[in-house]
Amino acid sequence: MKTALRYLVAGVFWGLFQSSSVVAQIDPLNPVPGGATGATVVCVQAGDLNTGAFVGTFAMKTPGAWEEKGHLKAGTFKFDEKNRLDVAVDLFDSSRAVSVQFDFERKKVRFTRANPPANWADLYHILNATAKEGAADCMAIAAMNSDPTANATATAARASAGGASVVQIVTVKIGTQVSVPPGTKITATSGPPCPGQPGHFLCPNKFTCAPNGGVCCPVGSCPAGQFCDRFVANSCIGPGNPAFCPGTGNPLTGVSLHCAPGSVCLAGNVCNP
Repeated sequence: MKTALRYLVAGVFWGLFQSSSVVAQIDPLNPVPGGATGATVVCVQAGDLNTGAFVGTFAMKTPGAWEEKGHLKAGTFKFDEKNRLDVAVDLFDSSRAVSVQFDFERKKVRFTRANPPANWADLYHILNATAKEGAADCMAIAAMNSDPTANATATAARASAGGASVVQIVTVKIGTQVSVPPGTKITATSGPPCPGQPGHFLCPNKFTCAPNGGVCCPVGSCPAGQFCDRFVANSCIGPGNPAFCPGTGNPLTGVSLHCAPGSVCLAGNVCNP
């Protein structure tokens, strides 16, 4: 009887593990930005597979109940949590018969319509994953205002024009103590040193860092000489891009004047066409 019980327990455990379709372990030297694992995550920021642009957020509203809100597509989708391991979290939307998985080993959000789950396909990058302590910051970014039409158009145009998307993201591990002396001003271009990240400073959101000489963006940051893209979230723009208007970068906000993708910035900061 005891032997049979042992086989039964082992079988149940193997079934749960197999449901996630993830057999590797998270690399401790290269964790998901934000510091959460599948065991602790309550909020995931998703990015486009091609551009890395921020496209939406998955957030746990109540234990076992998740909600996806998109910023490049309309609609809010609800999921039930089916399984949770360090390396993966499995969700299911019964209204659409869609399974979604947060793959923490590959840093991807995957989906499938098969039941039981099979033939997974990558859907998004995991840009950031936070535990309960960072949920407020995660949701604050999720709620940032954006124009879905402008962002979608800009993403497509940038890809067709072959424009580069330069992103620098350094995340402070959840629970890290940050010393901010009284009177310190934290702006898009300055802040106290980033804990554990030499050569970086802390951004105003208190959990993202930017390289010294660079700028903080609503999502992520940009290196020295680059500025936050007004049209594509989590992207940068600067000299060398024909849409960039030279000399217009605002060091306080991190944003520059530039034209929509496909346009060229002419003398006098006029966009053509």
